Amino acid sequence: MEEQKRYEEIPFADAMFPIRIIWDKRLSVNTTGRDSANTWHEQLEILYILRGGAEVECGFKRFITADGDIVIINPCEVHSVNYYTGKPHFHCLMIDPQLYSGGKNDICGIKYIEPMTKRLLHFNNLIRNNEQVRIILSDMIKEIKEAKTAYEIAVKGDILKLLSELFRNELRAVYSEEETVKNIRGYEQISPALLYISENYVNNITLTQLSQMCCMNPSYFCRRFKAVTGKTVISYINEYRISKAEALLITTDLPVSEIAVLTGFSDSSYFSRLFKVINDISPNLFRNKSKHK
Repeated sequence: MEEQKRYEEIPFADAMFPIRIIWDKRLSVNTTGRDSANTWHEQLEILYILRGGAEVECGFKRFITADGDIVIINPCEVHSVNYYTGKPHFHCLMIDPQLYSGGKNDICGIKYIEPMTKRLLHFNNLIRNNEQVRIILSDMIKEIKEAKTAYEIAVKGDILKLLSELFRNELRAVYSEEETVKNIRGYEQISPALLYISENYVNNITLTQLSQMCCMNPSYFCRRFKAVTGKTVISYINEYRISKAEALLITTDLPVSEIAVLTGFSDSSYFSRLFKVINDISPNLFRNKSKHK
């Protein structure tokens, strides 16, 4: 299918049982805070945060994880995972639709799975207080680790149980087919600019550069960018840089002026003012509060 070429391809060791787990994945501040650029794929992805805090961005919304959090990344949802504090460790599970899709005459597949795989609905990304999800996910991880006889049946059962719980208590939004197509096309249009920002935020970035990468004139590019991300180009870049500065304030003892330069700000005074506008607190107070926590 032509549409499948849009997404990142995820390799699986067993094509007959397409589930992939990266055990105890770790992020390091030495990567300048970025573990991955924005990406999207057709598989359902689950992060089980073991310890430490990561900054996760899903659909251009950012949140900071805590120990024990579970993150659901919907099929084809734009996302990235970044270092934040405490040397984040987490299990990463990727589950291909083949493991939970039903046949043409299967009511579960028609009523629930098909809308999910067509991106017509999204589950909540951050799951913090749903013990049932935690129990099901823990059992799934245990079955995969032990790999006893017929563990594949047990794992598939856990996947369906997990989806049932997500549909019942973690359904965030439902979209029309028209909205879904619009969202996909919108991201495709501006994705070169988003990738460039994630890889070059420490440098000067101009509107002309970004609009040319997306083959648009600056005015149209600005309108499309805000329509897709909900933010102006300048706001997105500034918030991206400030998020990197937050990680450095928490994990290093570098002076605020040096952190400003490392995150793309040539004027440390402007950096401090902008930081306070975004976080309602100065960089130094942010650092001190984080240390007390």
